[in-house]
Amino acid sequence: MSTSSSRYVVGIDLGTTNSALAYVDRRGGRAARKIQSFLVPQLVAPSLVEGRATLPSVAYVLGEHDLAPEQLKLPWRPQGTRPGELVIGELARARGALVPGRLIASSKSWLCHAGVDRKAAILPWGAPDEVPKRSPVDSSAQILSHLRDAWDDAIAKGDETKRLASQELVVTVPASFDEVARELTLEAARRAGLSQILLEEPQAALYSWIAAHETEAETILSPGEQVLVVDVGGGTTDFSLVAIGKGEDGLTFERTAVGDHLLLGGDNMDLALARRVEERLSKKQGVERLDAARWHALAYACRAAKEKLLSDEAPGAPAQGGGGSSVKVVVPGRGSSVIGGALTEELSESEAKETVLQGFFPHVEKTEPPLRRARSGLQEFGLPYVQETAITRHLRAFLARHASEPGALARVDWVLWNGGAMKPALMRERVLEALSRWVDRRPRVLEAESLDLAVSRGAAYYSLVRRGKGTRIKSGAGRAYYVEVGNVRKDERSALCLIPRGLEPGHEVSIAERPLELRANTPAAFPFFGSTVREDPPGELVPIDEDMDELPPVHTVIRLKKRSSSRTSIPVSLSAKLTELGTLELWCQARDGPRRWKLEFDVRAASLPGASVARTKEAAAPEGAQAAEAPAASAPLAEEGVAALALDPHEDVGRVLALDPERVARGCGLLREAFSVPAREAQRLERLGRELEAILERPREAWPVPAIRALFD
Repeated sequence: MSTSSSRYVVGIDLGTTNSALAYVDRRGGRAARKIQSFLVPQLVAPSLVEGRATLPSVAYVLGEHDLAPEQLKLPWRPQGTRPGELVIGELARARGALVPGRLIASSKSWLCHAGVDRKAAILPWGAPDEVPKRSPVDSSAQILSHLRDAWDDAIAKGDETKRLASQELVVTVPASFDEVARELTLEAARRAGLSQILLEEPQAALYSWIAAHETEAETILSPGEQVLVVDVGGGTTDFSLVAIGKGEDGLTFERTAVGDHLLLGGDNMDLALARRVEERLSKKQGVERLDAARWHALAYACRAAKEKLLSDEAPGAPAQGGGGSSVKVVVPGRGSSVIGGALTEELSESEAKETVLQGFFPHVEKTEPPLRRARSGLQEFGLPYVQETAITRHLRAFLARHASEPGALARVDWVLWNGGAMKPALMRERVLEALSRWVDRRPRVLEAESLDLAVSRGAAYYSLVRRGKGTRIKSGAGRAYYVEVGNVRKDERSALCLIPRGLEPGHEVSIAERPLELRANTPAAFPFFGSTVREDPPGELVPIDEDMDELPPVHTVIRLKKRSSSRTSIPVSLSAKLTELGTLELWCQARDGPRRWKLEFDVRAASLPGASVARTKEAAAPEGAQAAEAPAASAPLAEEGVAALALDPHEDVGRVLALDPERVARGCGLLREAFSVPAREAQRLERLGRELEAILERPREAWPVPAIRALFD
C-alpha cells in the first residue's frame, strides 16, 4: 500500500529521554485536520499496562532472575518477555534505576557518537559480559517497534490498511544531527519495518505552534520579525532562527539558521548533580568514588530529584511562594547488601537550582569574548559531551555567528521553547533575562501547548503540509557541505562546496566546471565538512577554516577488473543532492562515459572521533568495472594535474583512519588466544607481530589508532 493514500498521517518524536506519537485521521470528517496524541500502552509496573502520553526511550535487558515472563505480558505479546529480551518504557526505567547495568538509555545520543561503531552491540555501555548487548541502531529500532506494535494493537486491530507501516510517517531528528546520524535514524526505522521522512525537531515544534494558531497567527506575528527556537532536550541542545515574511496567502516562515551539534542537555544536569552528591557521600560516609553500577543508579536518582525540586509545582517554586525543600537520594547496595548497604543523601532545592543555573544557565555578558567552537569533553556513560556546559554561552555564540553585521547579535523578537529540560520556569526565565541584556529588549514568548508533545504533533502537521494543507516552513539545507580537494601535502587545505546552505530538498547540484580525478583500485577517503555559517556557491573552492566542522569522511575504493589499470585515474565530476527524506546523496560521475558511483555512509568500523566508513555502489556498472569495499587511507579528491586522489597507506601513515572491522576482530581474537597459551608455548608470542601484520594487511607502523586501541583493550 502506498503511504501517499494512507488513512492516517503520523508524527513520531524519537526523543533521547521520552518518545511520543501523534496522528491525524484523514477520514475524520470535520476533525480531518485535528491532531491527536496517541496514548502509548506500556508496562508501568509488573502485570500493569497503561497508556501514557510519552514512552520513556529506554530499554531494560531482562535478567535470568528478574521479573517472571507472566508479569511482562503486553496485549500484542501475551507470552511476556524472556531473559535477555528487552522491556521498553516506564517499567524499564524503574527497573533500570535499581539495576542500572542492564538499562539502555540515550540511544539517540549514541547515534551521533562518531567515536564508536554505532551498529555494534555496545549497549548498555560498561555492562558486565553476561548482559546481552545491543547496538544504538537496534536499541532505537526497538523503541520504534514498541510504538509500531502498540499502534497496530490499539488502532489497526487486524486491518492491514491501518497498520503503522502503511501510514505516511514523519520521524524527527535534532537540527544539528550529522548525515550519518540521520541515515542511522532511517535505518532504525527500516529495522522496525517502517518507512519515513525526517524533520528537524525545532521546525516540528514551530509547526505545532502554527497548527494551534492557524486562524490567529497573523494577528500575533508580523513580517520582518524573527523567532528563536530554543530546544533543550535530554541529550542535545538545538537553536534555530526562523524569519517571518509576507506572501500572497499570508505569513511565510523561513528557517534561516541552525546551531552546531551540542551533546548537552538534561542528562548533563543529572550528572552534575550526581557529582555533587557523590562528593558529599565521600566526605560524610567515607565512600570513595562509586563503581559504574552505583554511579548510574545515583545519576538516575538525581534525575528524579531534579524533576521534583525544579518543577513549577514544587513547594519552593515561584508560583507557590514557598521556601526551600529537599529530596532524599538513595543508591541501592550491592549483592547481599542491597538493603543494608544502601547510601542515602539529601539534595536540597537550593543546591539543585545553584548547580543547574550556575553550571548551565549562567549570566553571560554581551561583550564576552566569542566562544570557541564546541568540542567533546569528558565522557560520561561513554558519551562525548561538550566541554562547555553553559547553554547561555552557546546561545550567545549562535546569535553572534548569525548576526547581520560583525560585533552584533541576530535579532530575536519571539522565543519558542521546546524540549523537556526547558519545563522549569526558572530556566526559561534565565534565558529571557540573558536575551533582554543582549538585544536590549525582552523577546515575547510563543506559548507551546506541551513541551513533551509539541514535536510529535508538529511532525504530524508537517505530513498535512506536504499534502498542501497547511503553512510550510521554508528550510532547505541547514549547512553548506564541502569535500576536501588538492594534495594532502599542501600547506593550505582547500575544500569544494557541494551543497550551499539553504538548498531546497530535491534539488541536485552538479559540479561539472571543476575537473577532478578519481584514482581506481586504491583505497581513498574523502574528508568531508559542513558549515552552519558560510554561504559559498556550489563549485566554489575555498580554504578550510574554523567556520567548518569536520564531519564523518566518506571512504571508498573503485575497483577496475583489469590488472593493468591498477593505478588508473578516472576523470570525474561531482554531484550532490538533498533528498526529500532529509538525507544527503553524493555521486561521482565519470566524465568519459556512463559510469556513476554513489557514496554511502556506513558505520561498521569504530574510528577516530569524526570518522566513519562508507561503501561505494556503482549505478548501472558497465562491463569491466565493479565497485568494492576496502579499507581507506584518508586523502582528498585531486584536481586535474594533481597526482592522486588517495595516498598509499605507507606513504602517509598519519592520515590513515580505518581498517576492515572484521580484520581487527580477527586480530583481537589472535591476541586473546596467544596470551592464553601455557608458558612453555610462549615462543608463539615471538610470531605475534608478524601474524597481526598479515591479518591487518599492513605493517604495524601503518595501523590506525582505533585498531591499536581495539587490540590494546
